[in-house]
Amino acid sequence: MNPISAYIDALSKYFDYRGRTSRKEYWMFMITAICVQVIGLWVLFYSMVAWVLATEGSTREFPYWHIIYITLICCLFICFFAFALPGLALMARRLNDMGWSRWWLLVVVFMIPLPPFVFSTMIIIILFGCIPSRNE
Repeated sequence: MNPISAYIDALSKYFDYRGRTSRKEYWMFMITAICVQVIGLWVLFYSMVAWVLATEGSTREFPYWHIIYITLICCLFICFFAFALPGLALMARRLNDMGWSRWWLLVVVFMIPLPPFVFSTMIIIILFGCIPSRNE
């Protein structure tokens, strides 16, 4: 299984919170999701740099930079929320595979927005991928 097929497989199980997910499938999805987010942020950053450089020292600015910039930000938010649900479903299936309750997923969901807990949330997400499967 390559990362792209794992990513597409996770997207096809968008609302499937039952079942099991192997460590390999979990890590392939996470690696692909991180790469997609990094590429999106890279495009956003360099579009901001291009916007600043195009308008710097000029009395006449390109009238569409703000539209392009806002469109890129909206696309990134839409992609983030569109790919967050399959990620949560994947984490729930991974918790089932480890033999844990899916209620542990609430720990991740409620700790992400709190700035002091971002690092501990990342540790929890890594922990989900490291614990071996429980054979039943």
